[in-house]
Amino acid sequence: MLNGKFKILVVEDEENTRMALEELLQLDGFDVVTACNGEDGYQKALWCQPDMIITDLVMPVLDGLELSHRIRCEQGEVSTVPILALSGNLNEYHLTSRLNSGINRFLRKPISDYRSLAGVIRSLLVSRNSSVPVV
Repeated sequence: MLNGKFKILVVEDEENTRMALEELLQLDGFDVVTACNGEDGYQKALWCQPDMIITDLVMPVLDGLELSHRIRCEQGEVSTVPILALSGNLNEYHLTSRLNSGINRFLRKPISDYRSLAGVIRSLLVSRNSSVPVV
């Protein structure tokens, strides 16, 4: 686990996936804030200033690419937060839209190995907070 208490915003419209991610992240020592769609996620990102955002790509109201784009257009710390996108079908998003989205990493759903996901989370947090040691 990383030293310190990091806050992760999970933006996922599928309730079971959102709850499972929240529980696993909390068990791993993270503070977790959840949102049920991209617009809710955007508002919560501005409000809670997370250390990282994990978002689904396909959601109602505002999808993960647009959420990421809006976050990157903000002023201050929130604009630099690492964003990890999860999707069951990454092929729907052509390479140009993914490269221009501001998303740091893409992972395919379902996530069957939480340790792999945790490794990606840690690497993104460490790269943003290079002075934070990994324990």
